[in-house]
Formats: sequence, structure tokens, C-alpha cells
Amino acid sequence: MKFRKNLKEMKHFSVLFAVLLISGLINIASAQDEIDVQPDTTRPTVGIEVNSLLQREAFSITITFSETVSDFVQADLTLTENTAGATITAWTVSTDGTTYTATITPTNSGDVTLSVAADVATDGAGNSNTAATSWTVEFDLDPPTVTLTTGLDWRSPETTIDGVHPKQFFVFIEFSEKIILFRAHQYVPLIKITGGTLQEDPFVNDALDVWTVGVTADADVQEMTFNVDADLAYDSAGNKNTAATELSITEFDLVKPTATAFTVPSGDQKGAFDITVTFSEPVYGGQIVMSFYRYSATGDFISHQDFTQSLPQADGTDTVTITITPENGEYWQSDGYITGYSIGGVSPPYELKDQVGNIMEYQRLSESVFPRILVIKISPYDIDEDRDVDLADVRLVASALGQSGDSITNSRTDVDKDEDVDKDDVIAVIDGVDQDAAAPSSADIFTDLSPNTFQALDPTLLTETLDAVRLASDGSLKYLQAIVLLEHLLAEMRPDETQLLANYPNPFNPETWIPYHLAKSSDVRITIYDVRGSVVRHLGLGHLSPGYYTSRNRAAYWDGRNAVGERVASGIYFYQLEADNVSFLRKMLILK
Repeated sequence: MKFRKNLKEMKHFSVLFAVLLISGLINIASAQDEIDVQPDTTRPTVGIEVNSLLQREAFSITITFSETVSDFVQADLTLTENTAGATITAWTVSTDGTTYTATITPTNSGDVTLSVAADVATDGAGNSNTAATSWTVEFDLDPPTVTLTTGLDWRSPETTIDGVHPKQFFVFIEFSEKIILFRAHQYVPLIKITGGTLQEDPFVNDALDVWTVGVTADADVQEMTFNVDADLAYDSAGNKNTAATELSITEFDLVKPTATAFTVPSGDQKGAFDITVTFSEPVYGGQIVMSFYRYSATGDFISHQDFTQSLPQADGTDTVTITITPENGEYWQSDGYITGYSIGGVSPPYELKDQVGNIMEYQRLSESVFPRILVIKISPYDIDEDRDVDLADVRLVASALGQSGDSITNSRTDVDKDEDVDKDDVIAVIDGVDQDAAAPSSADIFTDLSPNTFQALDPTLLTETLDAVRLASDGSLKYLQAIVLLEHLLAEMRPDETQLLANYPNPFNPETWIPYHLAKSSDVRITIYDVRGSVVRHLGLGHLSPGYYTSRNRAAYWDGRNAVGERVASGIYFYQLEADNVSFLRKMLILK
């Protein structure tokens, strides 16, 4: 009974304790740890949303905080580097205080940087914001403008034609900036034209700011006009183009150049010959092309061949000379006639144009305009071009032995075209001698050889050539005759008497050549003396064969130095030739 009474009393106490606890009249924490409450220290972040960094009119931006903030106002959105003259023309705030919207309106083309600095707004716990990432927006309010120009070359709008236009030329549509054509206008001509027609669709260069279109003037044109309408294209910001100022052209040259005359050589042609073409006006271009028909001597058609000739690019010309060389190519294997077939070209590099760009068309040539020319095929071994290859031709090559490069007096003597007249050329002509050619007498062979020919020949070289011909001989009559010819030529090289000739140059500084003739084989020595008779220098030339020692490669040479290699002083000196049991003395002058 007592336990039940106590239990009843405890229930009353529990109710009373709960009422007091709820009322806050008692505290039970004395037997527990204190409760830990954390403060709010996180700073709100902020971002700026821009739909495009390129604008052509007023636009809106959104400023968003990560939580509700207070005291953020329009002035806290800063506009810097403001070359666009932009201002904030509208400002709204969301109900929860996290989102702000601003309208940015420019006054001209330019840039503006949008930013929100740190510490301009606070959240409910008093934390200030971090800074936002800045954005720079470009305003392009200027519509593309269009300029129309003309030229001859599709690659460059800078080509000038001095105000006069040909039948075909180019119009350049140049925009002030890169543009994009409206898809809605893809079937609308970009350029309008009167007085002519468009050759093709416009060509766009890589920069996309210049469009090129070819045009052809009407045959009876008096004026051509070109227009580009507004709103056919837009730039990257979406600005539509303005209309172009109309381009009007009234000066035209629609006449194409032609070949008006041909100057051809008279008589039969044995070698290279020139044909001169005269044009109706100066022509420009890469190369002129002339086509020729070739006929046999009996009039049968054989073949045709084209010849080209470069033309001046800058100044133009109204006459062109074409050199035709019959020795080259299968086209000229025998005698035959040629006559002009056509002239001109219509595609690079062969097109011919006048100054304003009119292209010359192919021009057919009749025999009344371009008469026939008889071309005689000359053998490369027929040195004298008499239509016979004989000993006279061998003699011409042999008499030119030793010539090389520019010193070759007759280019035909260099038969193998290696720029040296040597034993190989002699043997080549001997091989080409006609078997039925009559052998001229030795007197006939040498009658037209001048003393200078013998003086220039080197007997040593001629002897080596004779030995080579003997070695190459096949025992045929032509080789035997050639050997006799060379032997006679070698014998004819001997002067009648030994002579000492005047040195050259004279006066000289510092070197000179001393020429002489040697009638017999002999030891040859030249001695230099000063005016007192003292020996200055001995020139021992050794044992020499008879011949003419007059050219620089055969005459004695003195370098103006004494026996110990010192240069001698200016003044008069004497030189003495001792050879063939005779002695000669002459005077020379060093002048410094």
C-alpha cells in the first residue's frame, strides 16, 4: 500500500516538472555539456550572364547572387572602358533579392566592360559578396557599306584600266567589313547591271569582304551601270548593308587586236631566219604562238608545227620577231616550204591582249597574207652551206681548231656544240663527207685562207688532230683525202722567214705579249734589257716548231718583273729574239 502511494506521488511530480521545464523556470543542463551553435560566415558569390559579347543594339544582362542580399543597387553594376558610351537604361530586382536585371544601351559602336566589385552587398548574416567575373561587350552599330570598282584582273580590285573598258572585264564589290549573304536572298542577284551581262556568279575571296564578278558589255553599249541594293547582306553583328553608290561607265574599247602584216625573208632560207609580225595596236601577254604548215618541194603536205615567242609584259609591243631555226627537230629533215596557218592564243600563257584587256582571237592566215618560204635543209657537216659535205668543210673546221666560246668565228665549225672546235669536230665532218663529193685540189682548198688564219693556228694542236684522224681512219677515200689535207695545212703554216714583231700593248703596265714568226724548228730565247744594256730577264721558250706565234696563247709573255721577281721601273726597255741562227732587237715602253 505504501509503494502504490509513492508511485502516485511520483506521477504528480513528473507532470509538475514538465510544466516547469516548458515554462523555462528550470534548467536541466547542469548535468550535461553546453549546446554548440555555428555562425554564418560564407560570402555570397555573384555572376553576370551575357547572351552575346557582340551586340548591335540595347540588350539585357542578368546579375545573380548565390543567396539573398541587401543594399545592392544599380550603381554597383559598373561600366568601364566604355568607348561605346553605354548606359543602364532599365533596372529590376527579383522578389527574393537574388536576381537583378539591367538593360545596357549604347550610343555608338565600341566596347564596354561590365563588372560587379566585391563588398557591395551583404547577406542576412552580414557577409559581403565576392567580385563577379567581368565581361567586355562589343557594340557594332555600323551597317556595311559597299564600293564598286572595275579592273582587268579578277585577282585584284586595284587593277587600273585608265577609264577605258574592254568588252570583258571585272567588277569588284567591296564591303567595308566581312559580310554574310542573307539566305532569303540567295536567288536575288547581288549586283544589278545594265548595258551588259554577268559572265558568272560572283567569286568570293578568302577575306569575304570583296566579291568579284565578270561582265561582258553589249555590242552597241553606250553606258553600263552597276548597283547593289541595301539589305542583301549583313555583318557578324547582324547589321544589314547600305546600298552602293551607282557605278556608271561610258568609255569603252571593244576592238580586239589583230595581226595586220608579216615581214618574211626573200629567197631560199638555209639557216635560222626571222619573221616579223605587226599588230594593229600594242599587245601584251605571255607568249605569242604561230602555227605553220610544211609542204614538200613538190607541194605535198608534210606536217605542222607551232613556234612560240615571249612578249614584253610591261610596255607592250606592236611588232614581234619570231626566230625559226630549221636545224632543230624532225620538222626540218628535208627541203620544203612553210606557210603560216594561224596566230594568237586565247588562254594563259598564250593569250594576247591590248592595253585595256581585249583578247586577240585566233587569226587564220592565207597565203596572200603569209607567203610560202622555201627552207633548205643544210647538213650540220656542210660548214660552207654549199649543199655538199666535202674536204672544203673539213678544211674550215681544221682552220678553226683551238677556238672556243665567244672566240668561235663560225658557229657551224663547232659541230658537236660543246663550245670547243677540236679534233672531234674534224672527225665528225670527215664522217659526214659525201662519198661522191669531188675532192678539190689543195690549191683550191687554201686559196682563201688569210695569213691571220695560219697565225692563229697552233701547229701542235693541228699535229694532234692529224694523229687522231689517222687513228680514226677506216681506210676510205674520204679519210685518206682528209689526212692529205691536214698534212698540207700543217705545211702551209710555216712562215717564209723568222721575224720579231711589235709587242702589245705598248706602252704597257704591267704585262705585255711579244709576237714572232718562226720559219724553222729552233731553240727560241727572248732577252729583256734596260737602257744601259743590262739584262733584266731571260725568257727561255725552248725548242719550237715553225709557225706563227702571234696570238696571246702562243706569243712570248712578260709580266714586267726582273729575274728575282721584282717589278721593274717605268721607262724604255729592249727585247731581243734569238732563233734560227738570227737575232732581232726592238724597243718597248713601261708607263706607270
